[in-house]
Amino acid sequence: MLATNPIRCAWYPLRSSTQFRLPRTISITVSSIRLSGISPLFRLPSLRELTLTSYDFSFETYLQAQQSSAEEIQLWACPASTSPIETVDIFCNIPANIVAIMLQSAACLKSFRYFGDLLRFQEPAWLRDVGAALNQHRASLESIIFDKLKYIPLSNAGATVSLEPWQLNGAFPNLTRFNGPLYSLLEVDRSQCPNQLALLTTILPPTLEHLLLEIPPYWDPRYLIDLESSWNVLHFPKLTKLDIRCSCMTPAAPPFVLLALEKFFAKIDIACRFTIDFYRSGMSERIEEIADRIRAMGPAGVELAAHVDDGILDEEPWDDEW
Repeated sequence: MLATNPIRCAWYPLRSSTQFRLPRTISITVSSIRLSGISPLFRLPSLRELTLTSYDFSFETYLQAQQSSAEEIQLWACPASTSPIETVDIFCNIPANIVAIMLQSAACLKSFRYFGDLLRFQEPAWLRDVGAALNQHRASLESIIFDKLKYIPLSNAGATVSLEPWQLNGAFPNLTRFNGPLYSLLEVDRSQCPNQLALLTTILPPTLEHLLLEIPPYWDPRYLIDLESSWNVLHFPKLTKLDIRCSCMTPAAPPFVLLALEKFFAKIDIACRFTIDFYRSGMSERIEEIADRIRAMGPAGVELAAHVDDGILDEEPWDDEW
């Protein structure tokens, strides 16, 4: 289905009176984010899964959505906590208040995925505001995925603004899976804080079975855990899979510590997989050259090079092969 402005479905404008054959899943490609057009989808009585996708990730399109969002929110046609939608997947750059009103409309949200850019200087509180909407579904959420977010400054050189992390509010008794960058949960000034995984046990619920973390380029993976200490599995008693995507800007100092981390968790029956991602470095087209440079660093380099990834075609959640 193709969506324009307003949202169009099968070439007809989508209105509250539009009749469907009780669809449970709808996937729409959007060319603009107009809430007054999207909201009727949330009122379909049979709909359980909604996917919104855009092939336009331009800054200009995002700004248009941000500038019109206050007006569009006034026209939103689905009251809070009334929609039967349980799964929302978003593959677009969408301002936080638009994402939030979508999530707030759901009565019992179970799964949320967001694949897009975080525009730091336009919305430093994006994670905090979207997280606040997710907190309203803490009793029902089973899966939260912030998939390969790009942390984009879009500002004058020299200015400093950090993204505000998501503040989890209360227990998430059914949450079994979390994907996301470390900065979605921890303040940037904790990037040099030791034993960060232990710190996450005070933030994320003990019900987690699968934890996927992205380490941004400015975050040192050596601080994830003290390999000399013992890991108390009771922190995450149900954890069986730990997936780490380490974003690197240069192959000059590859993260050899991840090899030790993989072995560390294998001893306690937690499957640990990691990927070294050069997607943000601008060197993705030279991925074989990068792998060769790492292999030349010795036996550990040969082992580490097997984990090098350009990140370009990996648009699905990182763990789909598991």
